Amino acid sequence: MERLVKRVSLIVLSLLMMVSLTSMIVIAIDEDEFDADSDNYLGSIIDDEGLLPDDPYYVPPTTRAASLLYTMTVGTIYDLSTTYNSSGKNFTRGSLTNDFYAMYGTLTHSSSTSTTPIKIGSCFTNDNGAYFITQTSSLIPSGKSGQHTSIYTSFNGSTTYYSFIKNDAGTGYITGGPINVYNGKT
Repeated sequence: MERLVKRVSLIVLSLLMMVSLTSMIVIAIDEDEFDADSDNYLGSIIDDEGLLPDDPYYVPPTTRAASLLYTMTVGTIYDLSTTYNSSGKNFTRGSLTNDFYAMYGTLTHSSSTSTTPIKIGSCFTNDNGAYFITQTSSLIPSGKSGQHTSIYTSFNGSTTYYSFIKNDAGTGYITGGPINVYNGKT
């Protein structure tokens, strides 16, 4: 009986070591999969600060040339805010029936200078869903109405895209909005 207990203990210990080594290999592969220093790296899924619930009384401006996809209701953004965890606030190339993806709105950086640009645009997640990767982006001036527009051919047909706001300054925070996201130019 004692021999059996020792053998079972050795087998369990061996399995635990194999699981531990496998986990370390998977982590190493995931980190090497995407270069976080590249210009397209936007941030980790963990960094996403999310959005505030939509204001039920807000009515966004529209024109006949564009249709509203969704609105980003902005709180205080210290690093990155995406629509990733917001139900229905994403798009594919097929949903851009008016040929363009456009974001419009006013955001303000806490530095209170209009020279602090704010990065807005579209992004997607890498294969394992750990990072956001910029697809298209623009820098808009702090405190002034800004826009980001991309032609639909900038997007892959099968990928799900999200909108983002990024504090590229590295300090302070961003407030303002809402940001309206359109199918087409307004």
